[in-house]
Amino acid sequence: MPRKPSVWYRAESEAWFTTFKGKQTMLQKGPNDFPDGPVYTAALNRFLELSEVYEMGQTRETTNVRAVIAAYLAAMSPHWRPATRAIRERSCRLFSDAIGKRPLTYITPNVAIAVIDGNRGPHYRQTPFGRACTVFGDGAASAAIATIKAVTAWAYKQGIVKTDLLRALASPEGVSIGAEAVISDDEHSAVLAALCKRKDHPLRALIVCLHATGARPSELCAAEARYWRPAINAIVYPSKRRARKDSHRHKTSAKGKDRIIRFEGDALPIVLDLLQRFPIGPLFRTHHRKRWTVRTIDKEFRRRVQTVCERSTVTPKSYRHRFATKWLESGGDIHTLSRLIGASPQVIIHHYGHPDDYSARINNDLAAFLASE
Repeated sequence: MPRKPSVWYRAESEAWFTTFKGKQTMLQKGPNDFPDGPVYTAALNRFLELSEVYEMGQTRETTNVRAVIAAYLAAMSPHWRPATRAIRERSCRLFSDAIGKRPLTYITPNVAIAVIDGNRGPHYRQTPFGRACTVFGDGAASAAIATIKAVTAWAYKQGIVKTDLLRALASPEGVSIGAEAVISDDEHSAVLAALCKRKDHPLRALIVCLHATGARPSELCAAEARYWRPAINAIVYPSKRRARKDSHRHKTSAKGKDRIIRFEGDALPIVLDLLQRFPIGPLFRTHHRKRWTVRTIDKEFRRRVQTVCERSTVTPKSYRHRFATKWLESGGDIHTLSRLIGASPQVIIHHYGHPDDYSARINNDLAAFLASE
């Protein structure tokens, strides 16, 4: 008679272990704090999760899609970032609602594609601020395919099913963020028209500067007078090597590069005015004179602007995609663009090589630039 599974501590490895499916499995690394310590509690919780998966595998013929998805999320969610967790949960909900009561073996590549294709297109919902539209496009479809493939692969590894049900389903190609998020000329005009009722609206200043610079919203949130360089009309965030402890850490600071954001056109007088008004602290502020955050920018943008833009993919960061796309359309130098927006040529290839009539020329220019490096 096989021994009942249990949890034990191995002093030489400084970790808690158990035997799962005939193999020793480490549950949690840390000191021996039995019986109420956080390390032992985490190991015990992991042991219970494995026990539930084992029991589920013993009744694989009656295990439905919804139960497997719930077990998958419970096991994997602690290892994900919040943004990844939200994407995975949204994709899993799609299959739970459509085929949740079916046995897991019902899922085939054709079934997965049919579920995804059945949800493509715009979905409208009523919000306190008016009618909102969510578009299920190529990006959402790519995330849904990757998620359901991960679920079935996890179920196979856990012994819930005998084969990887979606192994034959081709993994989706990378979908450009910019491809769906670029804001059009008409949408930009509509956004400015919605904010023109108050030219001193703090959101309007942000939108104009995002449009003119291609900066990330987080970079304008951190803008202060101490970063201003009047000789080049730019805000310069120093690299990690030269930065002070309280300096803004931009995305390329660890690579020893300064982040330079140049202001021209309509954005320059706005920034010069803000420099006079706020010589200390953040330049871009809310109505309550507090620093903008990415979250408050998104919230205010949706509240005031999404009524004139039907596409839910239009966000403040759409102006960064618009800036890069317009630059490439006009035949601008790729090396200069990489410095203007603070992104490497490889990132530009992935996000801004859009599948349209000028894609071949852009991709050829990008390939030639990389070959010359």
